[in-house]
Amino acid sequence: MRARLVLLVLACLAGVLVVAGPGRGQTPSYAPTFMCGDPYRNVSIMRLRNPTDSAKPYVWRDQVGGQVGAGTAPAGTDTFFYVKDQNRSHTIVVTIGGGQLVKATNTTNLCTTKVRVAKTVEGVTAPAGQRFPFEISGSTGFNERFDLAGGESREFTVPATIDAGSIPLGQPYPGGYAYQVRELESFGATVEATNTDFTASKDGKYVASFINRFDGVAPTPPPTPSPGPQPPQPSTPTAEADLVLTKTVTPTRGDVGASFTFTAPSRRRAGAGSQTARRSPRRTCGRAGRPPP
Repeated sequence: MRARLVLLVLACLAGVLVVAGPGRGQTPSYAPTFMCGDPYRNVSIMRLRNPTDSAKPYVWRDQVGGQVGAGTAPAGTDTFFYVKDQNRSHTIVVTIGGGQLVKATNTTNLCTTKVRVAKTVEGVTAPAGQRFPFEISGSTGFNERFDLAGGESREFTVPATIDAGSIPLGQPYPGGYAYQVRELESFGATVEATNTDFTASKDGKYVASFINRFDGVAPTPPPTPSPGPQPPQPSTPTAEADLVLTKTVTPTRGDVGASFTFTAPSRRRAGAGSQTARRSPRRTCGRAGRPPP
């Protein structure tokens, strides 16, 4: 008896909930816990855990405010019950299975959860950089408008709750508040939306996704105009090339100023005669630079 009393005192000082029941051996941990406060229902939510294989009747009393309650915790379950006046302090004493459990002042944490809204845009005709308007609203009165572009997402922390009752151990918290996420303008796209209506309980993870598909065919760019007919350009008569004559004199020594005479066939038609290319008379240089005999 003395050992059990010491254990109970130490547990109270540490703020840990234990069961002080009759008999020897390991005592199951019923772990009554304040979960969070719900200002919309004006309650603090308490959990009583029964890990045993048999149902346990319980009675609870608020040592500060005088509230009382009772129920049965099914085997292998978490049982949730409410203590009124969420914004006040409470110290709860629970009697279950012949033992007494004590809990210190209730938590001031509010019940909330996370909601993420994700946006995807597909299709070759999707307007570049377009932002799409959204609205999230809940039964608590929560309401917010925002916009997203393709590839963006946004996360919100919204009010949540836990319904009173029992659930198997390890299951998500029961109940919650209803929420809706709506896309207010799709700009002509086909919209595939998932998880847009849900019930949010404490510490849940909710993702509402929207895929906007623009299924049209990409517009064909206009053809490049071909140049119009060009006005005829006046033809330029082509002059006949001049006759080019080249003369090489060897050896390299010779009289300066020597001249040579050449005769070339005419380019005119038959009967036009011949054309002679002449140069001013000059002497033809012979060997050693002397005129030939």
